[in-house]
Amino acid sequence: MKRPSGLTNQKLDEKGRWTVPVNFREFLGVHFWITLDNDDNIVALPLGRWEKLQDQMEMLLASYPDSEHLMNAIDRTHIFADEIDASTDWRIPLAEPIREKAQLTREVVTVGALDRVVVWDRDKFFASQKYDHPDTLKLQRLILRGAPVIPAPLTRVDTNGNAETPSASSGEPDTGASEG
Repeated sequence: MKRPSGLTNQKLDEKGRWTVPVNFREFLGVHFWITLDNDDNIVALPLGRWEKLQDQMEMLLASYPDSEHLMNAIDRTHIFADEIDASTDWRIPLAEPIREKAQLTREVVTVGALDRVVVWDRDKFFASQKYDHPDTLKLQRLILRGAPVIPAPLTRVDTNGNAETPSASSGEPDTGASEG
């Protein structure tokens, strides 16, 4: 199956519905899931990918039953989740709470991202520096050249910008994310 890629500028309709772009329909299929990602964008996942995530979340909970952050991340994934059965016109109703949390205005950008489709507010997407970090650009250059790529290990950074060594004894899964 063709992986999603590319960017499509769109407008939500007057009822706040998102129309799945033609180039992403085969990938998602008529039955898929949406939820919010860690950047508060709407992410659409094919049914098979969603089911694998469910299995992964269950394994993580079994491995880290006392992790409050993990439980909160899993809860957040489910709080904003919505099972979608696409109509023949592919207009997907987006519930008010998910539109509000994603800060969607009428103008949106739909982006294909290897194993998912992401819907951003247009202004938020173009203002984001997420894809412009120097390390990201360096890795992209290597990928495009076909060079071997070994990304640096994720490092926690404290609130002062100092690198920390992750603690294996914290009882939390090592995410590489900052605690602050």
